[in-house]
Amino acid sequence: MRSIKKLVSILAATTVGALNRAEREQRLRDREQELERARDRFQSVFEHSNDAIVIFDPEADEILEANPQASELLGYTQEELLSMGPSDIHPEEMDRFREFLDTIRTEGSGRTDRLSCLTDSGEYVPAEISASTLEFGGRDSVLALIRDISELRKYERELERQNERLEDFASVISHDLRNPLNVAMGRVEIAQRNFESEHLETAKSSLERMEEMIGDLLALTRAGESVEETDRVSLDSIVDGCWQNVDTREATLETSVEITIHADRSRLRHVLENLFRNAIEHGRSDVTIRVGTLSDNTGFYVEDDGPGIPSEDRDNVFEQGYSTTEDGTGFGLSIVKEIVEAHGWDIIVTDGTDGGVRFEISGVEVE
Repeated sequence: MRSIKKLVSILAATTVGALNRAEREQRLRDREQELERARDRFQSVFEHSNDAIVIFDPEADEILEANPQASELLGYTQEELLSMGPSDIHPEEMDRFREFLDTIRTEGSGRTDRLSCLTDSGEYVPAEISASTLEFGGRDSVLALIRDISELRKYERELERQNERLEDFASVISHDLRNPLNVAMGRVEIAQRNFESEHLETAKSSLERMEEMIGDLLALTRAGESVEETDRVSLDSIVDGCWQNVDTREATLETSVEITIHADRSRLRHVLENLFRNAIEHGRSDVTIRVGTLSDNTGFYVEDDGPGIPSEDRDNVFEQGYSTTEDGTGFGLSIVKEIVEAHGWDIIVTDGTDGGVRFEISGVEVE
C-alpha cells in the first residue's frame, strides 16, 4: 500500500514538473515570437522611414547598418556605407561630432543641426541629426536619424537677406526721407510767422502726417525682430510714462496694474502708446481708457469705453493699412501685434467692460 502511495506521489511530482516545463517552454516561445514581431516592426520602420537612419559603433568608427534612405541621401551604396565610419561622413567636423557624441553618452539621446554630411559627390549636406544609444549585435552603438535641411538653410539665408533689405529700408526712412521733411517743416513754420494762410496750415498738417507715417513704418520694420533680452518692467510706471507721450486730448486713464513683467522696455512702450492712440483716435474726445491685469495673472489688458470694433472687423484690425479714420496710417495695431508676437505673447480683441474694445495680451512672464 505504501509503495502505491509512493508511486502516486512520484507520478504527481513528475506530472507537475512536466507541466511546469511545458509552461516555461510556452512562455519562452511566446517571448521569442514577441521579439520576432518587434524585430519585424523595427525592420519595417528602419527600411521605410522617410529619414535616413544609420547605426554605428562610435568606438570602432564603424557603420553597422544603414537604410535605403541613407544611401539615397549620401549617394553611397549600402555596401559602401557598411565599409565606412562616421569620420568618413563628417571629416571636417569631427570635433563637433565628438561633442555631440558626449551629449548622447551622457543623456542617452541628443539632437543637433550643427553638422553636415559629406556625400559621394563631394558636396556637404546640412543635416538635422537625432540620435540615441542602443545595443546592436552585442555592441554599444548609436542609432542616428538624419534629415536633409538644405531647404531650411536656404530659407534662413533668404530671410537674412530680407532682414538686411529691411534694415536698409529703415535707414532710408530714418535719414534720407526725414531730413528733407524736417527742412520742409522748418520752412513752413518760418512762413507761418511771416504770413497768415490756411494753405500753410494744410501743408503743415500734411507734413506732420508724413512724419507720423514714417515713424510708424520705421517701427514696423523693427517690430517683428525677436526679443532676445528682456528687462524687469514695472507695468504701472511704464503705463504712466507712455500716457505722457501721447496727445490724450480730454481722455482719462485708469490703471490697476501693480505688477512687474519681463519685456523689452522700448518696444513695450510702442505697444502701449499705439493702443492709447488707437482708443483716442477712434473713440470720443473724452474716452476713458483702462489698463488692468488679466484675471488669471498671465498678462494685462487695455480697454476703452468708445464705440468698439464690430465683431466682423476684428480679424482685420491687425492688418497693415487697416484704418477706419481718414487720418489714420493703418500701421498702429499691426505694429502692436508684431511686437507682442516677437515677445512670444498672444493678443486678442474682445468687448470692453463698458462697451468699447478690449485688447488682451497674455503669455506674459509676470512676477
